[in-house]
Amino acid sequence: MAKGGDIGAEFGRILRRAVRHGRKLGFDGPFLHRLLPMVKSLFEGVYELPPNILSNTAETIRAEEEAFFRTIDRGMARIVAIMEACGEDKVISGKDAFQLYDTYGFPVDLTRIEAEEHGFTVDELGFKAAMLAQRLPEACELELAFANEGKPSPGTTKTIVEG
Repeated sequence: MAKGGDIGAEFGRILRRAVRHGRKLGFDGPFLHRLLPMVKSLFEGVYELPPNILSNTAETIRAEEEAFFRTIDRGMARIVAIMEACGEDKVISGKDAFQLYDTYGFPVDLTRIEAEEHGFTVDELGFKAAMLAQRLPEACELELAFANEGKPSPGTTKTIVEG
């Protein structure tokens, strides 16, 4: 399970991996949501669900699948280009992994899996540093806004981040 017991995040990871494998198997659109009637039949008499739960769940999964198929298409094109540019180094930089995450919505865990399948590694420490570098100025700005009654002092964020 994900750290802190975040079942939603863990389910998201499982769903993304299933969609990724579906893409590799040739699925070009959502497919997992079509399995729900079969799952329901397996649990019939054991766990009864109101009919609307099944349709709501199927719609939610379908929407997530559609979104992630788009993410995979954008991210895969970029990760292939990154790996080709690496040459013999076989390391996807933290900066590139962060760009895949931040710009293309491609999660770092899938970047790692894709990299490993092609004999590459990911500079995960560099990824975490890039993530922190993006978040730190935002966190400082928010903290200053509260300290100054919603009005950050000009230039203060830069001073705190630099020194």
